[in-house]
Amino acid sequence: MGPVTEGADWVVEVLDRAGRVLHRVPVSASRMTLGRAPDNDVILDDPFVDPHHAELQVEEAGVRLRDLDSLNGSWLGTRKRVAAAPLTDGQRIHLGHSILRLRSVTAAVPPARRDATSHGWVSLFRRPWMLAVGVLATVATLTFDAWVEETRSLNAGILANQLAYPFLGLLLWAGLWAGINRIASHRAHFPVHLAIGTLGLACGIALNQLVPLLAFAVDWHERASWLLLVAEIGLVGVALFAHLQYISHGRRSLQALAAVLVSAVLLGSPALGDWLRRDDFSSLPLLEPLLKPPGARLAEGRSVEDFLADTERFREGFESPP
Repeated sequence: MGPVTEGADWVVEVLDRAGRVLHRVPVSASRMTLGRAPDNDVILDDPFVDPHHAELQVEEAGVRLRDLDSLNGSWLGTRKRVAAAPLTDGQRIHLGHSILRLRSVTAAVPPARRDATSHGWVSLFRRPWMLAVGVLATVATLTFDAWVEETRSLNAGILANQLAYPFLGLLLWAGLWAGINRIASHRAHFPVHLAIGTLGLACGIALNQLVPLLAFAVDWHERASWLLLVAEIGLVGVALFAHLQYISHGRRSLQALAAVLVSAVLLGSPALGDWLRRDDFSSLPLLEPLLKPPGARLAEGRSVEDFLADTERFREGFESPP
């Protein structure tokens, strides 16, 4: 746009590094000073800005920026250092490490965006009872997993040990996200991130129990590991998307895509490496660590007679000379 016109009302916006507005100061006088000293019209808490760094002058032709012989200079954008220059609507000014922008009070602003953390499904994690549900679900699934996997007699000491490390990891995980959330939006949302983590862990443990059982039921044994991997990528992607919704209010489609891609890289890379290193023939037998209940089998299995016939054919082929 062209130079600021006479009689227009303007504001100076102070931006952060991401371009978000920190605060606005109306241009209400014919001269406004910019700097670090408390007597400026726009005070910049920036050690690279002079006490009286620059000024804005409202003239008949428009608004002009004038540098006050500052140490680090005044810049339009990042490449043009100026001693004095007319400003245009939307013009960015760099003083030290501070970024300012001149805007007209009549400039069009985008419409309000829907807050998914207040109206969408992600808003459920803000309910206090969701954290309680997540903790109870995690305790229940960890207890069941310990009962199934533990070869020793399950007692209170073993169970406490099985619960302690996952919950410590959950506290660290939620604390990390809360710290990022605090930096990004000045809100920690620690209970929210802990609720997401506990529910995600509980669902992950349930998937590790249910997917192999489902594969056994429908005779998809060879596909079980890939089914589990796809399910885990989806679950972790949903959890990451929920975390991102509370940290940033960016486009939901981009956040969802980023969450799925990160989940695929984190979980898919180790699985792909194992698959590439796997030999067709191995001296180690492939054994299921746990037996499945015969009643869970839905697909028709091989009869004993078929198994013995296949064994006999294999023996005859092995013993016959080439």
